[in-house]
Amino acid sequence: MLKEIVYITRIRDVLVSEILQRIRKACEFYLWYKDKPSILWNERINYIKKIKKDKELWKFIEKLNKERCITLRLYNEWLFKLAFRGVFGEKNG
Repeated sequence: MLKEIVYITRIRDVLVSEILQRIRKACEFYLWYKDKPSILWNERINYIKKIKKDKELWKFIEKLNKERCITLRLYNEWLFKLAFRGVFGEKNG
């Protein structure tokens, strides 16, 4: 019985560590690119390719380029969802 408790405790510790690491990475990603869409597009070209496949999101990006001051809030909401998709259980990509 003691071995099972130790094993379960180790599994719990590994899972907690993994969750904290994912949250930390998502926070760092979000805070680095928050309010800086041009840096995201310059550093992460792979996101642009994925975005072009999503017509609604691409329209949003085009609007972002035209109306930067108002759409920063929308950009930050989108960025938050992108950064934390792994935390909320959404698949990458």
